[in-house]
Amino acid sequence: MTVRVLLIPSSDYTGHPFPQRYHHLFERLNNTTEFEVHVVRFPIYKTHRRETKLEVHEFATEIRCKKLPLYYFLNMPFHGTAIRSLVRREKIDIVAMANLAPPFAYKIIQQLARDNTPTLFDVQDYFPTSAAGFFFGSGSFGTREKLVRSGLHPFLKYLVSHATCVTAASQALANLSSKLGAKKVIYLPNGISERFLDQYDGTEIREKLEYSETDIVIGYIGSMEFWLDMLTLIRGVRLAKDQGKHVKLMLIGGNLQTDYSKQVLKWLEKVKDITTWLNFVPFDVVPHYIAAMNFGTMPYDPEITYYAGPVKLWEYLSQGLPTLAAPIPETILHKSYLHIVRTPEDYSRIIAKYDQNPKPFIERALEGKKHSIEQTWGHQSLKLSAILKSLMNSN
Repeated sequence: MTVRVLLIPSSDYTGHPFPQRYHHLFERLNNTTEFEVHVVRFPIYKTHRRETKLEVHEFATEIRCKKLPLYYFLNMPFHGTAIRSLVRREKIDIVAMANLAPPFAYKIIQQLARDNTPTLFDVQDYFPTSAAGFFFGSGSFGTREKLVRSGLHPFLKYLVSHATCVTAASQALANLSSKLGAKKVIYLPNGISERFLDQYDGTEIREKLEYSETDIVIGYIGSMEFWLDMLTLIRGVRLAKDQGKHVKLMLIGGNLQTDYSKQVLKWLEKVKDITTWLNFVPFDVVPHYIAAMNFGTMPYDPEITYYAGPVKLWEYLSQGLPTLAAPIPETILHKSYLHIVRTPEDYSRIIAKYDQNPKPFIERALEGKKHSIEQTWGHQSLKLSAILKSLMNSN
């Protein structure tokens, strides 16, 4: 028997500039004869950037809006009824949800219809915080952002407490889900693509970017968005430079929905002579750029990303790359492989120690590399497969 799954993703499934958690999990799941995965497409981006083997259902008649959270909430009635109709028409067995407003609307309709189709809610993010950030495009959380976050929290609580099962991308999210009344919670951390398990040589990238052998390259790969604390990282690199260290800053990525990158450009003014900022690069070549670094960074804002399960953690460590990470629960959980940084002085101090003797830093990262073998998306998709089968058996 083939299980028919409908995925309600947290973004534009085929338009997003790089693959996200649900791309990695459900594309692999759909490759088996056991699952047939359908996916809703929210047309947030104008172009299709992702190929997919999933059955895509695009919502064409919607209220368009530039503000992402407003787009979702203005379209709640439409999305809810459209998803309900899709579930019935395609004879869906399980609805997997990774969003806030559209699943909320669907769950209300499902309850009113006394429909007992099993639902899996994947908490990959603390949605109230991310929604508030995308709405205001802020790099810090003030009163208005906190008010929005508080207002959206009941939506998350309702979805978590009414889902048949909850999967969580971080241990902090799993703990939160339990507190919010989830019936069943399973920790399903983010993983890495299997290609990251190969060891790459970054020499060609370093030569192309004109880095010398003595340059200490501090790198970041990912979205340039409000959940980052780039100012602390930039100040740390500048401090190391002022102390005479041969540092270079390599930034790879761009903005998604907000103008946070404009703030970053202003902060970079005093270190622009040692900074290389490239846009998003093809996902296939990401490991090559990681291999060209001396340090990978996860410069998160600890308040905004408290619940995050950063995939970069294992992407960096897969190449045996020393990694500097902000103090959030998921990085602290793996602190034996990382270096926790809180201030610009932390960054400069660690860079100075590395300059004196890189060996202990590399050895620490190589211990993390051994553990990264167990963190592939293939492993995580097998776990998800077992979870979905258990939902069918218990229904």
